[in-house]
Amino acid sequence: GVCAEEEALNLPRSEKLWGLLMDWEGQYSSICMSSEVLALRENLQRIRVCLDYEMGRVTFYNVKDLTQILQLEATFTEKVFPYFWICSEDIFIQVCD
Repeated sequence: GVCAEEEALNLPRSEKLWGLLMDWEGQYSSICMSSEVLALRENLQRIRVCLDYEMGRVTFYNVKDLTQILQLEATFTEKVFPYFWICSEDIFIQVCD
């Protein structure tokens, strides 16, 4: 996801953090002030994160078929940065362009 610079330490819920979470049971939910559990039928392998700063949107897509997973809306008033949080040694990410 994305977050405002000073919010990176104030997790997991913040008004300046917009993201997608997979919990220990494999359930996906949004990370923002109002979290929402998502009804996804598959374990996502590749996720695309798109930020439209001017329109105030962070959108997540399943790269496999380009279906939209989640769209979060906000009013961005400061710089935002990519945000990744891995809480297991058995999981890794690869950032692609």
